Amino acid sequence: MARPTSTASPPRGVRHHPARPRGADHPCHLGRVTDYVNAGRELLGDDGDAYKKAITARYPAYQGAALIDVANAYMFAPKS
Repeated sequence: MARPTSTASPPRGVRHHPARPRGADHPCHLGRVTDYVNAGRELLGDDGDAYKKAITARYPAYQGAALIDVANAYMFAPKS
C-alpha cells in the first residue's frame, strides 16, 4: 500500500512536513549516517570515554553524548 502524502505546506515554524520525503539536506541522510558510523568504527577502541571525546569532537552538532553514555555502559561494563 502506498504511503499517503500531503500537499499542504508545513505548519509555521516547521522546516519539514512529516508526510513528505526528506531531502539530501536532512541530518538523517544516508551519506551522513554512513560517515558517522564509519567514524565510529575508526575511533572505537577499548576505552569508552576516549571514544566519546573523539566522536563528539568530530561531530559536535549531532549532540549524541547522552546516547553514547548509554551505549558505553553496555559495551564497556565489567564482565561478570
